[in-house]
Amino acid sequence: MAALLIVAAACSSGGDTTATTESSQQPAQSGQGGDAAPAAAPGADIPSSVRGDFPVAIPGGWDKDILANLGLTETTGAQLLYPREDFDRIVAFYDQWTADQPDDYLKTEGPDIVVFSGTESPITSITVGRDLESGGTLYTQLLVVIPEG
Repeated sequence: MAALLIVAAACSSGGDTTATTESSQQPAQSGQGGDAAPAAAPGADIPSSVRGDFPVAIPGGWDKDILANLGLTETTGAQLLYPREDFDRIVAFYDQWTADQPDDYLKTEGPDIVVFSGTESPITSITVGRDLESGGTLYTQLLVVIPEG
């Protein structure tokens, strides 16, 4: 939980941005009502927690947008939960996405985690983890950290 709070605090963005989408992506949809900031509907291509000019592609099919659920929007990071069985699909997505980027990414693999680390400054980190428990359910977690600067 402490790591989540550190990531959430580090990911908040102070400036306003304009949302842009690629032709293969659709804008985020409104989530549930209430006092918290609106969250994108689960599975939307662009979670409401990320800035409109977010430089890392986000695979569709996610179930929970953790940062948006905390009321954080327009951040420089993302923490999304996908169905548990999506681990290999998310890793394959970032294998292809990082291969298509002009900057190099290093891939580090463990039994339940894969980390793609950019080699350019500021260093972007994309982490895909298996079996994160939330509310009694196991998920695949995607954590993207993009330092400002």
